Amino acid sequence: MKALIAVLFTLLTLASFAQERCATMQLPANKLRSESTAEFEAWLSNRKSQFSTSHRRQQQVYEIPVVFHVIHDGSDVGFGSNLPDERIIEQLEILNEDFRRTNADASDTPNEFLSVAADTEIEFVFARQDPEGLPTDGIVRIQGAKSEYSISDDAALMAESFWPHEHYINFYITNLSGNNLGYAQFPFSNLEGIASELENYRSTDGIVIDYVWVGRNTNTGSFDSHGRTATHEMGHYLGLRHIWGDGGCSAQDYCDDTPEAASSSSGCPTNKNTCDSKDMVQNYMDYTDDRCMNLFTVCQKERMRTVLETSPRRKTLLTSPGLQTPVLVANNLGARSIIAPQQSDCAETTTPSLQVRNYGTNEITSFEVALYLNGSRIETQSKEVLLATGETSQVSFSPLTIDHTVSNNVRFEVISVNGTTDAEPENDIKEVLLAPSALDNIPFYEDFEESNTYFRRAEQGNTSTWTFSTAPDSTSGNQAAMAPYYNQEVNFGLQDRLITKTLDFSGLTSAQLEFNYAYAPRRIPGTSHFYLDGLIVAVSTDCGQNFHLHNYEFERYGLGLNTTQTQDSSFAPSVQSDWSPVSLNLTKYAGQENVQIAFIGVNGGGNNIYIDNISVSSGELLADDVGIRGVDNIPVVTCDQFSFPSLEIKNYGYEDVTSLHIKLQVNETTKTFEYTDLNIPSGDDQNFTFNLSDDLQDGPNDITFTIETVNGRTDLQPGNNQRTFRTLVDLQEEVIPIQEDFENMQWVTFSPEGENLYYTQMVEGDLALTTNNYDNPVTGRSYLVSPTLITSGYTEAAIRFRYSYAERTGFNDNLKVLLSHNCGRTFDVELLNLNSEQMAIVSSSAEWDPESEDLWRTEFIDITEHLKYPDLRVAFVFTNGNGNKLYLDDIDILTTNDPKLPEFQQELVVYPNPSHGDFRVTFNLPEKKELEIQIMDMSGRIIYQQVHANILNQTLRFQAPSQGGFYVLHVKGDGYEKVERLFIKR
Repeated sequence: MKALIAVLFTLLTLASFAQERCATMQLPANKLRSESTAEFEAWLSNRKSQFSTSHRRQQQVYEIPVVFHVIHDGSDVGFGSNLPDERIIEQLEILNEDFRRTNADASDTPNEFLSVAADTEIEFVFARQDPEGLPTDGIVRIQGAKSEYSISDDAALMAESFWPHEHYINFYITNLSGNNLGYAQFPFSNLEGIASELENYRSTDGIVIDYVWVGRNTNTGSFDSHGRTATHEMGHYLGLRHIWGDGGCSAQDYCDDTPEAASSSSGCPTNKNTCDSKDMVQNYMDYTDDRCMNLFTVCQKERMRTVLETSPRRKTLLTSPGLQTPVLVANNLGARSIIAPQQSDCAETTTPSLQVRNYGTNEITSFEVALYLNGSRIETQSKEVLLATGETSQVSFSPLTIDHTVSNNVRFEVISVNGTTDAEPENDIKEVLLAPSALDNIPFYEDFEESNTYFRRAEQGNTSTWTFSTAPDSTSGNQAAMAPYYNQEVNFGLQDRLITKTLDFSGLTSAQLEFNYAYAPRRIPGTSHFYLDGLIVAVSTDCGQNFHLHNYEFERYGLGLNTTQTQDSSFAPSVQSDWSPVSLNLTKYAGQENVQIAFIGVNGGGNNIYIDNISVSSGELLADDVGIRGVDNIPVVTCDQFSFPSLEIKNYGYEDVTSLHIKLQVNETTKTFEYTDLNIPSGDDQNFTFNLSDDLQDGPNDITFTIETVNGRTDLQPGNNQRTFRTLVDLQEEVIPIQEDFENMQWVTFSPEGENLYYTQMVEGDLALTTNNYDNPVTGRSYLVSPTLITSGYTEAAIRFRYSYAERTGFNDNLKVLLSHNCGRTFDVELLNLNSEQMAIVSSSAEWDPESEDLWRTEFIDITEHLKYPDLRVAFVFTNGNGNKLYLDDIDILTTNDPKLPEFQQELVVYPNPSHGDFRVTFNLPEKKELEIQIMDMSGRIIYQQVHANILNQTLRFQAPSQGGFYVLHVKGDGYEKVERLFIKR
């Protein structure tokens, strides 16, 4: 059952009013997650398989801490929405009964569902200590700013009171408007399609229940509450779908043990049958009355436990400090929070202030706190005050003038308590790093080449990982900012902010931000889905204090963030085409004085993100200015004579685009396309798809897109109105095994970006393929592409090839071996990725020319797992970093995956010889032949005879004759005959 995000909800018609059983799918965090269906399920399935062995074998009961925030209307405890403790305690007991299947009505589960009814082995406990380490009963009471809250108020509701979402399940009990019983936020995952959910929605990650439906209550105005609303929403919080998939019989909830259902169920139906099966109306994830619900299934259990084991803000619940009973010491004064200065403080002077709290068991009567600036103590404050356990006090210091042209570290430290050393030094220190915030005028530019003092590396949750690195574009030594997210699990799901110094927009009437970025998507192993790293560009108008969602000017994730092809290894740009330019209209911030721009990396654990050449200018936007941002779905090489490229066009002007005239030229054929009734606002983009079914020809094809007019007028800035691509249609196919030795070259070389650097050269009397890149300023990629491989009938295969390369210090070339499953339309599988250092056999500043056999290296790559795909194609992709020449030779596509396969130069070798048992015959022929192989004893009796087709470079295994002695191996075919003696020892 596939769940759909954009759905119309079925309202349950109840006794006296229409009641929305669950509003989870209405939440902004869940609505915007196209990931919530196929992508989330692919992630979950992958995680389940990963953990099936290591975790399921030793199943354990998971304990999770819960805090209940009662957001009431000011009523006394026990009245209205300010529920008594007893009802909340009862609710937690119901949760545990339902999740552990100790509920009294478990006996009501129909016989046909008993075999899949599950104890989830998940238990919930009231938090034992609060986020500051003090004892708690897990119930917090706050008078809310409103008497009731709607779904759209979820952020405001949770801002009233929350504990860290990584360590506590935040349950909110309040008066919900809109006839909603409750809702919950789905867990976070790292797959394509999350979009704004990958922004994390951390501040709204919790469960909300209308107070009427907490615990047992017969005064609901509808069906009696047995506390199952909380059970249902906890299921969502841990990754469960509604059992009808929010779509009907053709939709899914991704659990095979919950029968398909046409829709939700209301009331308490018996023998309800839809979708040709009996509906599981007793499941907690349906909409039936509480008295009818009584089970989770085995699959639902696995889903929830998988989420707990792997999902950010879920797996940390299992090791939460909230599970531990706090141990208090006598004298413990802690630095609770810094009041001033804040990280976003742009004032020239500040009055440093700290809030301290008594975390100990003793009453505190006196204490000392010191203030440090950049490591030097500049003031100490002594204070005599009476503080009982849990009480707070504020400590203020003398006004401080800060040099805002440099970074500053302000640190507060508790020095003594009650005339003695503080007993718990771990909470004695609070510090803040103030970034340079002196106003800078426009224009502003940063290329990271000589200085990056205008930027700071900030943190969200953990220390930021932004760093600075060599990242070639048109020059090999180019420097850029980098978020190193390749395989990064430590800060998974967190944001890293790279923030400009404070910019003065007060004198501007328009403004524009331009920058370049580079990113290669990475697939999640074993799936067709991608890790979802993200890049957000956000603007603050209060000196960096807030970067609100409505000020997100750029936001892309995973495959939508790509600037180059998929890469399974750690990505670093190597040529200009790896980078993508971005231009953003910031005119709405004109007139503001304290503007900061944050480049926010979202760590999805996939691949590295690079930022460079950041420019902020006065804008001077033109009325009619559109540009081609990118083109997708144009293959480098293919065996199809059709393509459906998608053109992304962005409106860089200030007028809305209502019409476009686009010219498409494929080789000598020109077509024009008129688009009217468009609506592309300033700063937005739109994709246009074209059909090239009848236009591509065998061999190279030049494809050029040109924007002719916009809104019926000439584009006022035509420099980005044209993009040209090259694609190769190659219909060659060949049965493996294959050998390319470049003597009679069959494979094709080609460059989609310009000059092809591959050519053949004689090396020690033998032709090899080499690259024309030594001191060659031409950047780009050159492809050596195999025919389409016919692999049917083979169960093993590998690629073996030889290469020679000398590293030239200071330059970085790159060689990748890529595999396509679709005849070359996309090369999504990276088999090998070598930079200059990894390729190097020796170092040499001179143009490389291997002069001996020992200057060559052999690589062996097993491709057996890919034989299930019918249209395999191999590409050797060389990227020029102006380093040194690369030599390739003797590329074999083998029909074995044995890496110990000997390399023989002879056309036929029999080994081992003498043999104690089975023996092998290895062929190394210049071309494929059909050969008859005979084995005869010394009397001439034939004991083996068979014809073998497509013999080239493979090894055949033979069972040795049962009798020892000498034998004759006779191999013959068209123009070929060989005879070898073989001795069998017995």
